[in-house]
Amino acid sequence: MRTYVTEELFATGPDRVGLLASVSAAVADAGVNIVAIAGYQKDGQGEFIVLTGDDDAAEAALLRAGFEVARRPVAVVELDETVGALAEVAARAADAGIDIHWVFATSGDGRHAKAVFRCDDAAAFADAVG
Repeated sequence: MRTYVTEELFATGPDRVGLLASVSAAVADAGVNIVAIAGYQKDGQGEFIVLTGDDDAAEAALLRAGFEVARRPVAVVELDETVGALAEVAARAADAGIDIHWVFATSGDGRHAKAVFRCDDAAAFADAVG
């Protein structure tokens, strides 16, 4: 298991059809890879949590495309895709008294999964779950 701290780009804009296409095209047109993304609609706004290969270039591209963008620290855990792996990580965070605000996860090859955690102190989370 590998755990590290990075930044997410939190991009928002008025909700409309094609908003995901606009977000992903802006980042792609800047030559940047999207490593992970989550998005949802809330109170008439589209909100996207984006991890990229180049946050500076992606942020500039999203700003040019008219999105509001904030950077926030997150912890990423790369773990084996096995039964109970996420439960173990969550238990370690709970044992350390860390409140997790949200998580999203994905797997790709059937052997490994990647989970992204937003909490008050991403570094403390990374230390606790190791």
